[in-house]
Amino acid sequence: GLGKTTLASMSVKSTDIRRTYDHILWLNLGNMFLRSSNKNNLTLNMYVTCLRKLCKQLNISDEKFISEIILEKSDNYSRLAAKTLQAMEICKDYFSDLLKGLNILIVLDDVWSHE
Repeated sequence: GLGKTTLASMSVKSTDIRRTYDHILWLNLGNMFLRSSNKNNLTLNMYVTCLRKLCKQLNISDEKFISEIILEKSDNYSRLAAKTLQAMEICKDYFSDLLKGLNILIVLDDVWSHE
């Protein structure tokens, strides 16, 4: 395309940028999201996969990130959505705790869009 990845790569190699951040993480999203959809199609599994990739770059354990939800027979779509959001919030809070006190730049690369 337009050289966005090259520009991001050059930027993170800058001495000033490297001095500013404790860690610079690179997250390639690739074709994770459906391009034909104009709605949010982020799944818990995709979210956990991204967090695990970031943990691997930091050499920290990712074992607390789980992508399974316990469902009950009576759970409808709304209840499933609520449980999914709750699981994502738990993962986000745990990841935030892991990063506490660190200055981290996360570069999102290859973000696909339907537009």
